[in-house]
Amino acid sequence: SLKERKGSLNLQASTLVYKTFNFKDTNLSMHLKDGALHLDNFNASGDNQSSSLQAQGSFVFKEIPTLNLKITTENFPLLTTLTMFGGKGLSEGNLSSEWQLTASGASPLKLVSNLSGSGNLNLQNSTAVGMDITSLPTLVSQAYDNDETKDILKEKFKDALERGSTPVQTLSGNFTINDGLLQMTSGALNINQVNSSNVAIEWSVPQDTLKATIPLKIETETSLPEIVLTFQKAPEDVSYNIQLDAFVEALDADIKRDQTARLEAKQKALQEALQKELDTTREAATQAFQELSKNLKDVAQELAETPDDQAQQSFKDANTIHQNLSTIMNASDTILEQYQYVISEVKVAQNHLETTRKLLAKQRNKEIEKKAASLLKQADDLIEKINAMYQKRAHIALLADLLQNSQKQREIMARAHQQFKKNLTDEQTQKVFEIIQDSLNKINRAHDYAQEIYSGRQEISSTGDIKRIAP
Repeated sequence: SLKERKGSLNLQASTLVYKTFNFKDTNLSMHLKDGALHLDNFNASGDNQSSSLQAQGSFVFKEIPTLNLKITTENFPLLTTLTMFGGKGLSEGNLSSEWQLTASGASPLKLVSNLSGSGNLNLQNSTAVGMDITSLPTLVSQAYDNDETKDILKEKFKDALERGSTPVQTLSGNFTINDGLLQMTSGALNINQVNSSNVAIEWSVPQDTLKATIPLKIETETSLPEIVLTFQKAPEDVSYNIQLDAFVEALDADIKRDQTARLEAKQKALQEALQKELDTTREAATQAFQELSKNLKDVAQELAETPDDQAQQSFKDANTIHQNLSTIMNASDTILEQYQYVISEVKVAQNHLETTRKLLAKQRNKEIEKKAASLLKQADDLIEKINAMYQKRAHIALLADLLQNSQKQREIMARAHQQFKKNLTDEQTQKVFEIIQDSLNKINRAHDYAQEIYSGRQEISSTGDIKRIAP
């Protein structure tokens, strides 16, 4: 009988391939004793030194044989697709896991049907084949930007989840096995900007069925429902289902809320801009109106000092505009367009006042020109008197000098008088008049001196002495 038999086996292999596993530097050690086959040690490495697989256990031969097995993997590479669902599944990756298994049964089927145990797994750097999960956050952003409809949203997300591939950072979780059924209820799937904390897997070894439910949570500013992927595999059937309705409904509702919020924000911004424009225009209109009021007072004073019919009419036009604008400025419900009208009309009124000022300046210029002409006549009279004195006392050299200097000052007065033909400002007019006045004063002094010489019988001799002469 097997109870009485003994034996041992040691095996070493540099490379050993079994299904999806590629073993290197394999060591196997087992022995048979007391009706039990003991797996003392099985260890192997993967493609690098950091990966390993170890197993220990026993198989007891009795009326109902029993199996105890512990398997441990560390970063062990998978060669091909772990599980396929009609072209979809996880491909390759590095598997770290622990398996604690027990079973009993008189046949292989019974052993598998009574399999129980527990464990955990962590698959890293794998690839989800047949679906592009990483594009989902981008599709969400585009949906907000493009204001897409529910039908378009559903079609785009469904299309992304039915082709392409996705880098999977980790798939991890704990599992239990009862009666040959492996169950994981809270597995974690980590993909860039997409996560799932409730991955559920049911794998019936005796029935060769597998069901995986993966709820995908997309990282967004608002909380959206999960997209649920369901994979089912039976001996003669494979299915893949995408549950999008709740997600699309929520996304569509949030897009509409976002549209409303953006519209309200635009309306608010527009209102604020209009209010700011109103305040700025009101301030500008008030300042312009106040300046017009001040200018009206100033010009009214000028008009009182220098009456002129044309200037009076131009001033009247400006004052009429001011009175009309005063009604608008004093109203409590003045709108933007009215303030803009005020600014525009103030410019017109200011132009009228400018015309008034020019007309008044022209009038003042005429009056000053008349005075200047009178001064020229006075200068002519004085020069004529100096000349008469000179004619009677031609031998007095100083009289000749005084006559000559007076005539030069008269020329200066004439040239200055010509400036009145130009459009002079009040300041320029005053300066021209001062030049004429100054020249007249010099002629006046020359006349007084000539008269003193003539009447006082004084003459400066060639030696510089003053001597008396007969009249």
